[in-house]
Amino acid sequence: MAILVKVSVLAPVNILLAGFLCFSLASVVAAPPRATVSASHKAGFADLISGRKPGPNQVWKLQQHGIVFGDLDVYLSKSGLRTECSRSGIIVIARAPRFDVVAYNMRANAVWKPTLEKFAPADIMLKSLTLAGLPASSKFPLVASGSKEVNGLLCQTYSTTEGWTKQQIDLFQGKRFSDRFPRKAEFLGADLHVPIVVYHILEKIDGVPLIPLVPLNYGYVCLGNSKTTVVVTNNCRIVEAPKDWLKVPEGLKAVSSFQALNMDKAAESGINELFGGLDK
Repeated sequence: MAILVKVSVLAPVNILLAGFLCFSLASVVAAPPRATVSASHKAGFADLISGRKPGPNQVWKLQQHGIVFGDLDVYLSKSGLRTECSRSGIIVIARAPRFDVVAYNMRANAVWKPTLEKFAPADIMLKSLTLAGLPASSKFPLVASGSKEVNGLLCQTYSTTEGWTKQQIDLFQGKRFSDRFPRKAEFLGADLHVPIVVYHILEKIDGVPLIPLVPLNYGYVCLGNSKTTVVVTNNCRIVEAPKDWLKVPEGLKAVSSFQALNMDKAAESGINELFGGLDK
C-alpha cells in the first residue's frame, strides 16, 4: 500500500531485542520499503481492485511486514487461515467451521493450542517490549472514519478521535508517557468476504484492533511526531491453495504458551541469563 511510515530506530532497544525471543533488531525496527505508485505495485493488488473472487481451490495470499514479527505470508479464505513467519518459523492455522487456533514451530518441534481469548501473540510481544517504546497497538480505540483511495484501491479507514488525542497529549505533558507513545492512529482495510473470526485471528498476530477487515496499513503518529508503521500489506493476490495448507503436522510436543513455542531451551537459557536479574 502507498501509505507507509518510517519506524525510528531506538538505540536502547538493541540489547533487549537481540536476546529476547530470538528476535533480530534489524527486522524489528526496520521500516517497510517506501511504496511508490507504480505498475508493479498496483499489480500486487489487481485482484482486489478488480473485485475478483477466489475459485473453489483458491485463496487470498497476502505478504505483510509488521513491527512485531517481521515478514509474514498469509493465506486465507472462507475455509480458514494460515500464517507463516519466516523469522521465527511459527505457523498459525485456523480451520472452518470452528476456527480453533493451532500454532506450531517445526524448529522447536512444538505445538500450541490456545483458546481464541488467550491467543494474542502480538500483545504478548509488545507487552514485553513496552520499555523500548512500543505500546500495545491493538488497544488503540479506533472508530470508522470514512474511506480513502490508495493506488486505485478504495480502503475503509478507522482512526482515533480528537478527544483521544487530547487525552494522550495531557498524559504526555503530565510525564505519564514517553514521546514514543501514540498521539493518533489510522487503519486502512478491505473486505475479502471471509468470516470475521479470520480477520480477528490475523489482527491478533499483526497487533491491530479487532476490525472486520483485512489490515492493509496500520500505523500511528507518536507524541514526539515520529511515525510508526505497525503492519503493512505489500501484496494481496488470489493464488492456488497450497497442498495441505490447513493441516497440522503430527508428533509435535504440546506447549502451554506462545513463549514456549517461540524458542528452544538453548535460547530460553540465554534469555534467562541475560534478563533473569532484572526483577530482583
